[in-house]
Amino acid sequence: MVDEGIGRAKKREGEAMKIRSLMLSTASLLLCMTAAAVAADAASGAPKDAADTESAGKPADTGTQAVAGGIEEVTVTARRRSERLKDVPASVTPLSGDQLDQLGVESTKDLLQQVAGAALVSSGPDYLSDISMRGQGSGRNAFSETATGLYQNGAYIAGGGFNGRAPSEIQLFDLDRVEVLHGPQGALYGRNAVGGAVNMIANRPEMDFSAKERVSYGSYDSYDAMGIVNAPLDPENGIAARIGVFSNNQEGGAITNLTTGNEVDWSRSHGARVGVSIEPNSDTKVYAQLEYYRSDQPSMTALGYVPVHAFAGTSQTGTPLDPDPYTRSDLNREGRARTRDLSGFFSFDKVTDIGDLSMKLYRRTRHGSREDDDYDHFLSLSGSAPGGVPMDIAWDQSERYDLVNAQLTLASNDFGRFKWLFGLEALQSDDDVETGIGECGAYNPGAQTAADLNPGCTPGYTGAPLDAAALAAARAAMNHDTSTETLNSVAAFGTLSYDITSEWTAGVEARIAKDMKSYDFERYSQDPLAYFGSGPAPAGHAPSTPNTAYCPPSVIAAGQCTGAGKSGFNAHLDADWSQFLPAASIRYKPSPTQTFYLRYATGYRPGGFNAPTSPVQTTYAPERSTSYELGWKGKLFDYLDADTSIYYQVTRDVQVTTYGGSGALVIIQTPGNGYVYGIESNLRKKFDVGPGVLNVALGLSSDYGRYYDAQTIQMTPGVFADINGNRIPRTADIQGALGASYVMPVFGDLQAMFGGSWQFSSGGYETPDNSRDYASYGKLDLRASLMASDRWSITAFGKNVLDRRYRMQTVVYNEYWSQPATFGISLTLMQ
Repeated sequence: MVDEGIGRAKKREGEAMKIRSLMLSTASLLLCMTAAAVAADAASGAPKDAADTESAGKPADTGTQAVAGGIEEVTVTARRRSERLKDVPASVTPLSGDQLDQLGVESTKDLLQQVAGAALVSSGPDYLSDISMRGQGSGRNAFSETATGLYQNGAYIAGGGFNGRAPSEIQLFDLDRVEVLHGPQGALYGRNAVGGAVNMIANRPEMDFSAKERVSYGSYDSYDAMGIVNAPLDPENGIAARIGVFSNNQEGGAITNLTTGNEVDWSRSHGARVGVSIEPNSDTKVYAQLEYYRSDQPSMTALGYVPVHAFAGTSQTGTPLDPDPYTRSDLNREGRARTRDLSGFFSFDKVTDIGDLSMKLYRRTRHGSREDDDYDHFLSLSGSAPGGVPMDIAWDQSERYDLVNAQLTLASNDFGRFKWLFGLEALQSDDDVETGIGECGAYNPGAQTAADLNPGCTPGYTGAPLDAAALAAARAAMNHDTSTETLNSVAAFGTLSYDITSEWTAGVEARIAKDMKSYDFERYSQDPLAYFGSGPAPAGHAPSTPNTAYCPPSVIAAGQCTGAGKSGFNAHLDADWSQFLPAASIRYKPSPTQTFYLRYATGYRPGGFNAPTSPVQTTYAPERSTSYELGWKGKLFDYLDADTSIYYQVTRDVQVTTYGGSGALVIIQTPGNGYVYGIESNLRKKFDVGPGVLNVALGLSSDYGRYYDAQTIQMTPGVFADINGNRIPRTADIQGALGASYVMPVFGDLQAMFGGSWQFSSGGYETPDNSRDYASYGKLDLRASLMASDRWSITAFGKNVLDRRYRMQTVVYNEYWSQPATFGISLTLMQ
């Protein structure tokens, strides 16, 4: 054991030395390249602000992958005001609506595979997806705060569990652009932007009529359709509307259930957005938006692959359960997850003599549920038959989430050397969650027999159990929990920048905020053996006299629950956190096409509450992060558009997911601190090649980090790990995306487009104890289109065409694997 520990430590140190060498080499290359680029600019007398122009007779740029016209033309709102990307002293990855369309970006996974330094944290179904940037976000459970801030049109939209942790399909539909902001964004964007922020900006109505319709058919009997209509309603008063709808239906799937013969990963989703804009004059803009989204997806238990019976102590431990990642065995329940999401957004923008006034109001109401989950399969207990009675536990969960976010900013008109912005923000949310065993019958004071146990509520039977460990584990999990978490948050923020000279600009940012959370929790047992017959209550369910605690309300009302536990288990928790989040930057522009910057930034992810029945930690602290970043963006030898950033980030009280004991399966702890450093680079170029135009883009990142001053944590029942000195999960030795598209004329106004994207990642670990490697992958997507000007196009596409399969995430005993190769064809009509 000692030799193994020494070997493991040496291996980690060897990896660290390789990464540090790579980082230093890349940093040296960056300095040499940028110095040469500046020298080349100084030697050339030609102005560099002009955008690249297309050669006569060349086809129009489709926007695929590369940024059309170069970095000089791109406008973003990374600092809550419109400005050119090259002027922003921070690392930002913008993706235009045309890029998203051509790349076939329909999900968070599709989006992140185009962004250096970002990774998908998947727990199977899309509604549980998370975003990790720069190694932040290793600690999460279904209803905790995210480590990446999510925004729509500049308004905070995240929260809750069902579709509250990553963009859903409706939020990625019909977009003007997506702005991915790398590194902490606490000063201007506030909560949860520890690793970065993602801001999705919807297309707004225009004063010209247009329409687009698309139908697609693909693998696994996927039928998709969408339509968008933009229409002027009152041009004289600047009133226009835009309506978009879509429907995605996948009737088949890649995962087969041997018990029923069904394919369990079929899905359906529908969405609609209506936007109305009013621009009575050039100084006033009013916009209102309403969205509706509905989805029906496979739940986490149906998608989870359990290779062996893994629960320690049962008679079946180590025996096979599921044959392979795409086949399920002993899955007698095919859980589904359904969500309904309604949101509204309103903004008012006015140019005044004082400055640019902007008001935003966002409201979201979401209902989500998991139904008929096979909980015994999820717990790796399927096939157990304590007392000769087969185990069968149906698990349900429902959530109602409400969010209101109001924001007011006033910004200078950008005249003179001083630029400033001041803002106020208020946020309120309520998250009501109910979890339980869905098919337990009414409690019966008589002695229970095997015949009395209901399907869906059967942990086994107390009479001479064949597997006491399986029975105890199942009974400990049979609870009914209700919780309500309420958040009230207020903040003031601002920025101030000063042009010291025409080349040097200094800026500061800051936010003062206070979060106030309250949490109410109630639990009672649904174990049919806990109060009747001869079965004792499972460990942790009877802190006082056996059979008196965690009593269901119906049992209490009937007077059948006596002693100290009459009221069951109830808890109320309160916590509040105040934070000051500063940022500062220095920007240096030696020429119109070269920008260097040095940035200091801070981020904050609020703390929260675990189930109070956990014996470990009920209230956990916020994460606070500090980052130092050196960056450059511009042109290399007046040829390549490029940007590079090097960063070092320290996070205190890192939130880590651990095992919570019999009272809570998964909890979050803050066992110590961590640091991450890395590099992110992007290269873009548009070439005239033969009769057409070739767009090429390459994004690369490498990051590395460790825990320090950390404590031992519990990973699974009976398995403890000292994580001090371990590598931070989800940091990759190398990660990137190489994309290219070629557009060429065919005849008349017909054009052909051929495109592809290779996404890859290698190195790192999935878990804090470094027991599981982060799965390496290389994924190739291809597209080919024939287009007739602005009238129609037909596209053939393939995702993961080489059929690379890999494990994306492990939750408890369940592994979640990537989607196999898929292919399809789509027809688009435009008016």
